[in-house]
Amino acid sequence: GREVVVLGSGDIGMIMARRMTLEGARVKAVLVISIFFYYLLPFVYLV
Repeated sequence: GREVVVLGSGDIGMIMARRMTLEGARVKAVLVISIFFYYLLPFVYLV
């Protein structure tokens, strides 16, 4: 199966996470967009 990470926890992000779950994907995380994310981006490795 597919594993996904959704960037954005607003309405669209939550709808997409639910839709992907219904389509058979495994949602690993729903991330909140914030200014601190851009400082951490070089240290985040998504597999």
